[in-house]
Amino acid sequence: MSLRKVDPENNQKQYHLHYWLESVEEGYEAQLFSHHEYRPDIRILEGETLADAIERLRTHYRPAWDTDEYVRGKADQTVRELVE
Repeated sequence: MSLRKVDPENNQKQYHLHYWLESVEEGYEAQLFSHHEYRPDIRILEGETLADAIERLRTHYRPAWDTDEYVRGKADQTVRELVE
């Protein structure tokens, strides 16, 4: 399962949450992973130019890992509270 929440401070970015069950000897174990990244929406977002949209999509699909453009493991506070 994959869920997202658009960043309220920057509509070009989103918090993206991945959840899946992984097989282990005792049955299944839940895995949860989240990151902060540029949105993959194909349309031009409010306030964007065509060049901005192209750069956002290029960055989403070819991220430089662990930079300001793509932060692994950064979760929204609500998600953090649910997990903890």
